[in-house]
Amino acid sequence: MSTESKPPQQAKIAKAEGALSAYGIFRQEKNSRTGPSGSWTATVGRQGRAFAHKYHDEEFGSSEMALAMAMAWRDAALRLLPPVTLRELQTRLRSSNTSGVPGVSCERKQGEAKAWCALLETPERRYRESFPIKTYGEQRAKELAIAARQRMLEQYGVDAFFTVDEQATQQAKQHFAHLLDSPHAQPALDASEIAARIYALNHWLGQLRPKWLYVRMNTYRPSNRRYTANYVRVRSTGGQDRAAIKNFALGTRTYPQRLPEAWRFIETTITAWHGPQRWQSFAKRHEAAFMASNEQDGFRGHDYSAPPGCRTPPASLLPMLAGFELPALPDDWAAVPSVEVDSLTVTGPDPDGA
Repeated sequence: MSTESKPPQQAKIAKAEGALSAYGIFRQEKNSRTGPSGSWTATVGRQGRAFAHKYHDEEFGSSEMALAMAMAWRDAALRLLPPVTLRELQTRLRSSNTSGVPGVSCERKQGEAKAWCALLETPERRYRESFPIKTYGEQRAKELAIAARQRMLEQYGVDAFFTVDEQATQQAKQHFAHLLDSPHAQPALDASEIAARIYALNHWLGQLRPKWLYVRMNTYRPSNRRYTANYVRVRSTGGQDRAAIKNFALGTRTYPQRLPEAWRFIETTITAWHGPQRWQSFAKRHEAAFMASNEQDGFRGHDYSAPPGCRTPPASLLPMLAGFELPALPDDWAAVPSVEVDSLTVTGPDPDGA
């Protein structure tokens, strides 16, 4: 699972009863010879970087549960990482600044200094004042520009969070209101602190990943073969991620004739990974459906055991996540119904905002 990436442009948002915020949540789906697969990616932008975490449908048993975990990651990240404030942006010294004072610059024509200027941008308008060097002299013009910039801040610089979504704005006001109380800009979290908080969040929620066992069988025709084949994939997550794949040709034998061989391969793989008890649990639940499967529909089955992870945030995050509630995790993941998704284009978070 990646922790930093650029968010995709297209998303599919799940249908659900009541309002569902799509902010920072993206749907990705793909089709391959082994069948369709999907995932939800949660993203939060801070300090010019977009942090992301992906939750696969297969891993969590359904699109609905993967979406619930992605939303939990997003909501926790919004509480851990304060967005940039407008005051901070207005007083940030840019790399191109040559005056040493934010919002103060020298206006040049053909390389010759003509004036010192004060500039302030607010959500409502852009304020600018210029002081010609010919009139005031270079030193005095610069002093006047600095004083004008400070006056602009005091008169027009109402502070607020630099966010692009109402939910992110409300979260910021609820958990970081103290950053707006000071008349001076508060220093932003440095990159190392942001990385440490995201790492701790990923580690905590990673412990809640289910010990999940998934088997898929599809029929397809390899590009370099004249016959079709059964493609069997066994995947296991939780503790150690593993996968095993085997093809069973249908050139001289039919789909029903290949089922016992494929079932023995699945038995051997699961037993080697997890022991006979886990295999018996999977076989009890899925053997009848597997043997009754057909060439057109194939087979999908998964077996879930509860993760050992703690639902309480780690000590380093607890003050910031006090009262944070994780989604209810079912005892039987396979019993959670999948939800249908419709296509919808959404916008992601600005890396400099929320």
